[in-house]
Amino acid sequence: MQMTQDWAAVQKATYCDKGYGETKRALTQERFIKTLGMLRPHSRVLDLGCNDGSFTQLLQDKGFEVTGADFGEIIQKAQEEHPKCHFIATNIDSVDFLEKSFDAVIALGLIEHLVGDIEFMRKAYRWLTPNGRIFLSTPLSPEKICEEDSTHIRFYPPYSLLRLLEVCEFKISRIDIFREVDEYLIIGEKAGEKSGIV
Repeated sequence: MQMTQDWAAVQKATYCDKGYGETKRALTQERFIKTLGMLRPHSRVLDLGCNDGSFTQLLQDKGFEVTGADFGEIIQKAQEEHPKCHFIATNIDSVDFLEKSFDAVIALGLIEHLVGDIEFMRKAYRWLTPNGRIFLSTPLSPEKICEEDSTHIRFYPPYSLLRLLEVCEFKISRIDIFREVDEYLIIGEKAGEKSGIV
């Protein structure tokens, strides 16, 4: 428990300072463009680790019902920049929502920061409606994990993230590799509910 609290403090300090605005700077990258293009119309979306709220705002502008979530100090700044957006201040490692709250969970550039990755995936599965999707992006090479950001915890080669999704009962629906920014995007889908008809 102490490690999680200490790590949360490091994450908050970094992203309230030099890391704030990262989403705005990266908004034209393919991971955001592809994610936006693959969301189903009228989806209820959770933008987890939303940073400055730029993508949350874009999603709202495109007609999605969206909730952005990040640490309180970050959300305070994001809310000032995007006053019409809905944000939740939370510790991302311990956040929870009601079952079937969202049609899509977006966690771009987040999984490598989380202490409890399996716990997060299992919670995200619960949060999703049947046939809901999770969008995950992460660096493609260990060099980017080690050198780019001191708040990164672990590296996920594509096979390991695929396996993590499968262990948590997601069906893989798509993977895109963006070599120019050394990242990849994986989309996992929650199984639809069985009708009960034999």
